[in-house]
Amino acid sequence: MLFWGCAAAAPILIHLWNRHRYQEMQWAAMQYLLAAIKKNSRRIRVEQLLVLIVRCLILLLFAMALSDVSCNWSSSLGTSLSMSGTTHTVLVIDGSYSMDYQSGGTSNFEKAKQMAKDIVDSGAQGDGYTLILMSDIPKVIIAEPSYDAADVLREIDQLQMIHSGANVTPALAEITKILEKAKRNHPRLNRNRIRIISDLTKNSWESISSQDATELLEKLSKAASFSVIDVGQVATGNFTISDVQQELPFATIGATTNFNVQVDGSGDPVTTQRAVRMYADDVFVSQQTFDSSADTATLRFSHQFDIAGDHTVEFRLDEDSLSIDNHRWQAVKVKNSLRVLCVAGQPGAAKYLAFALQPDRLQYPTVRPEVVNQSALLELDLLQYDAIMFVNVRDLVQEEAKLLSDYVYAGGGLAFFMGDRVQAENYNNMLASTDGVNILPTKLIGPSVRGNYRFDPREYQHAMLQAFRGQQDGGLLITPIWNYYRTEKPENNLSNVSLWLDSGDPAVIISKPPQKPTDEQHKFHLPGRVAVINIPASIQSVDRTLTPPESWTLFPSWPSFPPVIQELLIELVRSQGDSRNIQVGSPLIGRVEEASTDSSVDLIPPNEQRVRVALETVNGSHQWMFDQTEYSGIYQMIDRSRLDASQSFAVNINTRESDLTRVALEDLPGTLNLNSDVDNGSLSFAGIAGGSATGLFRLLLIMVLLLVLTESILAWRYGTGAA
Repeated sequence: MLFWGCAAAAPILIHLWNRHRYQEMQWAAMQYLLAAIKKNSRRIRVEQLLVLIVRCLILLLFAMALSDVSCNWSSSLGTSLSMSGTTHTVLVIDGSYSMDYQSGGTSNFEKAKQMAKDIVDSGAQGDGYTLILMSDIPKVIIAEPSYDAADVLREIDQLQMIHSGANVTPALAEITKILEKAKRNHPRLNRNRIRIISDLTKNSWESISSQDATELLEKLSKAASFSVIDVGQVATGNFTISDVQQELPFATIGATTNFNVQVDGSGDPVTTQRAVRMYADDVFVSQQTFDSSADTATLRFSHQFDIAGDHTVEFRLDEDSLSIDNHRWQAVKVKNSLRVLCVAGQPGAAKYLAFALQPDRLQYPTVRPEVVNQSALLELDLLQYDAIMFVNVRDLVQEEAKLLSDYVYAGGGLAFFMGDRVQAENYNNMLASTDGVNILPTKLIGPSVRGNYRFDPREYQHAMLQAFRGQQDGGLLITPIWNYYRTEKPENNLSNVSLWLDSGDPAVIISKPPQKPTDEQHKFHLPGRVAVINIPASIQSVDRTLTPPESWTLFPSWPSFPPVIQELLIELVRSQGDSRNIQVGSPLIGRVEEASTDSSVDLIPPNEQRVRVALETVNGSHQWMFDQTEYSGIYQMIDRSRLDASQSFAVNINTRESDLTRVALEDLPGTLNLNSDVDNGSLSFAGIAGGSATGLFRLLLIMVLLLVLTESILAWRYGTGAA
């Protein structure tokens, strides 16, 4: 439209053309007329020139107004008025799941995509575009500037929202990299503009006031015009299922499995009751309601699984304007029984332990212990056991230590009950080495001196002792202990100590072994838990300095022993479901018994687009990893060599983004020049180099109208005077 400004030359051309369309003839009457005209010729020329200028300005300003409604230097007008070069537009679309908020039947994300397309459509010939999806880790869709507007529009159409949060600071860092690279590789793009389209939720924008974000903004303001387009909503009420916890970290056939479901948020005060429904393997189980006038509610659901294997549980909240956070899934592996391997250091050493694990001789027991001696350890497939417990085993060889390390890093639970036979130096060398196997949570010292000791639960703060709270008559506090095994205190993390002795030494230590980022051997696994129990699990441990030798403790025969062992087992297997229930963005990891012929497995994400995942063989185990968990829901692993060995995984959102509270303008950096554009809902931050949108369209039209009025007045005035 700008080239229509050439029409401003039309009055001048008409004037020049008309000057040569007549012939001069001398006749008597004109002599007197010419004499009069000469007296006023200077005034007439000035009047005609003034009218000509006004008419030219009318056409020129009207063409400028039609050329670009924003009339900024990063628009087509700025491009046309520049001597050379085009504009590089960096489009950043908020991809956090809060953008799925529905308003008027359309999500904020769809609105953002349409606004991005409008920006591209209004661009000039030769402009370049890059595209970023803003999330916790920015996803660059178009890294190099694209000059094909149709291609950019297709990429915008294909954008899919990620079920994660967003963080503006990493997005600013990515924009900086893109602009620096474009400056080197695309010198023709000598103007830059940044357009971020977001709902401006506080959790996504809370880092904007950080030092890193402020420095990035200052740097970007010198290189580009910067504006944020707000597509958010005024309403902030929203309910979400924030957490689902399985009360016991395992499920067995016939036993009742309980789930605690937490709902957080706020909503319409008119609706006082809302419902949560439970589905097991897509079959409705039960429903519970809660008072929506409260900010939080905890609901308890129960279910019995009758078939062993992988099962999925889903909890659904009544639908509202933000539906993504109304669902939460749980992958549950149901077993016939928990299998626990008890390794006895001497005959009869594991008798009390096996009884504590299975006090009731049921046909389908929850826990099934298996007692073996140490010589059988290397012949067993340890991965078939949920936990392994060593009872007063004297020492270990290197092959056994390596086997136990692989077992723990595969997610297994391991416990060592100390006793009079344990050799501290051997355990430290085999299991607590800094350059070899390092799974022991502490270093062993040796037997204590004889004395009278008691357990110190320290207000029962640890989860393992919660069952004993308020049960002081259960015998835990009066357990007779005369000797125990001394270990170093884990100074770095005292919370690893589950139970203390009144001497100040640890009685039970439970922790996970360190996961080294460079450990390729165990990169596929989340390590299980390892426990050191400094009190013997057998009365066979005796103090041989006495004559006759006397027992270390009566704890294995005490009433408190079975519940302590049951709680210990729960702690050992608590993390085994962690690899099956993860958050969006975390990797899925698993293993298969036998590798298929093409060394891969199939993974079916929630969008049902089957993906082939390669297997890697580590220590004879076939393992796989999948890190593209961008969407919440159930992921299914299909082993083509064994269709009955499929595995289910639950991927859930981090509910941080469910809080729709918007960022306060006063929380934005004070170094920014903030302007609010009511018409398009944008917040513009004026940059030094790029300039900001000035909205001259209306001003130009007003000037055109004033000039038209002025031209009419001048034409009438001068025409009347001439007459």
